[in-house]
Amino acid sequence: EVLFGAAFGWILVELGNSIRIRLNPSGSLEEAMRYVMGSGMGIIFQQRRVLALHASAVKVGDRALLFVGKSGSGKSTTAMNFVENGHSLISDDLSVIKFKSDEALVHSGYPGQKISKDILEIHGETINPDEAPIDEDRLKYYREPRHFYAKPCPIYKIFFLTRGDVTESKILKEGSMGAFNNMYANTFRFGLVQPLGFSKSHMELCMKLYRSVEISTVIYPENEISLAANFEVFKTEIGLVN
Repeated sequence: EVLFGAAFGWILVELGNSIRIRLNPSGSLEEAMRYVMGSGMGIIFQQRRVLALHASAVKVGDRALLFVGKSGSGKSTTAMNFVENGHSLISDDLSVIKFKSDEALVHSGYPGQKISKDILEIHGETINPDEAPIDEDRLKYYREPRHFYAKPCPIYKIFFLTRGDVTESKILKEGSMGAFNNMYANTFRFGLVQPLGFSKSHMELCMKLYRSVEISTVIYPENEISLAANFEVFKTEIGLVN
């Protein structure tokens, strides 16, 4: 079992099939439920020995792209840019991977995104004064995507997002170990893999995904706030036509 504390109170995740919530006196049930759909479900999948990545996923054509990376790397913003260009969100922040034979499929998640306040403002989104933000390094707000895909989708490519000393976004082809490590270390709640006894099966699942999907690294400028212009960097890489 895993016990987590947050601003709203506590959640207890047990045996891959149970999540209990205890609210603080001033805790918000709405915030707790959103936490359950993220961290809570991520732990459920780990307890069930299912691979869950710290990634956002979008559907382009009939295949999925995954954006993997640490908090603040631009996963949700990149996915938001794809959705604004007519593609569909599959999952935000937590992407669950299952296999059909040797084909990797990403399953749909909660139909919403956590978008930071500065990105919303840049994109002209209105923030209601009564909206309660989520404080995760930066203030974030939940938004429903314009387009959402609610079925399993075959994974075409995985992009590891990072920040670097560059003036414009770049896509790099990683060496085999670098690509694998970037994916492996960005499992959702990676710090729980060892304590939950998930190490061996987790490694096997990561290796199976690595063998079936191409992984590239995307380097965004360190101080770039809006990533809207960086949508262009993907067009040639994936043969994207608006």
